[in-house]
Amino acid sequence: MLLSANPGNFQSDQERAARRAADDLWAEAFRQDPWNDVLDRWNAQEVLAGGTAPLRTESHYDRAKLSAALRDFSVAGQFTDPLRLPSNLVWMTGERDGKFVTLQASMRDAGFPGTFPLVEGAGHRLLVEAPDAVAAALDHLVA
Repeated sequence: MLLSANPGNFQSDQERAARRAADDLWAEAFRQDPWNDVLDRWNAQEVLAGGTAPLRTESHYDRAKLSAALRDFSVAGQFTDPLRLPSNLVWMTGERDGKFVTLQASMRDAGFPGTFPLVEGAGHRLLVEAPDAVAAALDHLVA
């Protein structure tokens, strides 16, 4: 099960490089900028609009690890081969998550296997905004 997932299938090297640069900027911000400032900017991103931002206290995080994760696990370094994915994969997206609704449709139209449910009333943060819908989908998948 993938929640609001980007498979990393960029259309050009320029698109991939732009994503890498954006992730590097976020990595540096999480490493050194004042905590509340970087969280405010992070939560103001269009992809997170309309949702409730979880409370995140700086003392609960290792900022160097957050920074490294943004660099090391950037979607810019990922590629998903649809032919290698299991057919029972669930690509779940919140209906208010415009960017990922569009991405989900393009994955479905490109022949990625699985099902593509939209979660009514939810945005990008499905685990925060719609935990019951995620749990129900997991129950169904396991059954």
